[in-house]
Amino acid sequence: MTLEQYQSQLTNMNLQTRFLSGQLGYPLTEQDLQKVVKNIETHFSVVGITEEFNESLFLMKQRFGLTQT
Repeated sequence: MTLEQYQSQLTNMNLQTRFLSGQLGYPLTEQDLQKVVKNIETHFSVVGITEEFNESLFLMKQRFGLTQT
């Protein structure tokens, strides 16, 4: 398997991406990925990632005007 094939396989196995696209089948298309971006922009105020947890919390605090007590 080439690196490109492996990367493509990982992209198509990403369950969260498939949920956000509304497409639970395989493979995901470029149109599906564009729908993911549109759904995030339309329906989410903030998107955080586990690997950047502290930074994600900071963005949420800024977005929602929260202060630390």
